[in-house]
Amino acid sequence: MVVRIGLASAEEIADVRRPVVATDKAVKDVMDGWRIISIRILLDAPEDDDDEEDATVSLPVFLVGTARSRGRLIATSNLVAVDFDRHLAQTLSGSLYELGDPDFTPPSPELAAALARQVLMG
Repeated sequence: MVVRIGLASAEEIADVRRPVVATDKAVKDVMDGWRIISIRILLDAPEDDDDEEDATVSLPVFLVGTARSRGRLIATSNLVAVDFDRHLAQTLSGSLYELGDPDFTPPSPELAAALARQVLMG
């Protein structure tokens, strides 16, 4: 088994791209330097590149960025909606985040390791 952590694909983002559902919750924080991250688990090493997709399990995507009020990097629970027009993201837990400036660079190995520990081990 191989775990790959990286920027979410266009298809993965399309799965959560939708208007944020009306809620009585206030915005929890502003996320700066945010990325939408996915974790893919390769169950078996593929014999060729064509087999890789069949042997891959993708976990739900989540938002990673610097929470402006806390000044530190956080990862949210699973994303259920990203509304780019309103600059809002909503998580499975119901939290709302305002999207500040994005960061389109892949996560560093250190960040990827920390995310793997948080997401896969709770």
